[in-house]
Amino acid sequence: MKPERIAPLPPSPRSLGLEVGGRLQPEARAFYRRWVGWTVAGEAAGFAVAASAGVLVAPQDVPTVPEFALLVGAGSIEGALLGAGQAIAMTRLQLPPRMLRRWPVVTSVAAALAWTIGLLPSSITSTSLNVPSQ
Repeated sequence: MKPERIAPLPPSPRSLGLEVGGRLQPEARAFYRRWVGWTVAGEAAGFAVAASAGVLVAPQDVPTVPEFALLVGAGSIEGALLGAGQAIAMTRLQLPPRMLRRWPVVTSVAAALAWTIGLLPSSITSTSLNVPSQ
């Protein structure tokens, strides 16, 4: 019988750049600033795309299939821009280049899925649920 695999321990605070007392070492502080800056920039650019799509669809009470696709597509672009900003921030971490290239794609797919899940409740009309009107 094979022994069960034990989950790896989480990284130690020291390996994350934390000193005793919770102060960040200069390298960790520089990465944190870089991460926050690029993530905010990517999300701001992406949110501008999603907000623009929302303005186009806003006059509709319930999105139709084309509007639904437009919003999910805009959410996908938002995720790609966010992921690109994060990937730029991670370039100095000596991660495999393949991982950095995939990061925006994976983030884009996750964002499209999140937008789909978020839009479904408002996209399903009461008639499609066969709910009697009162």
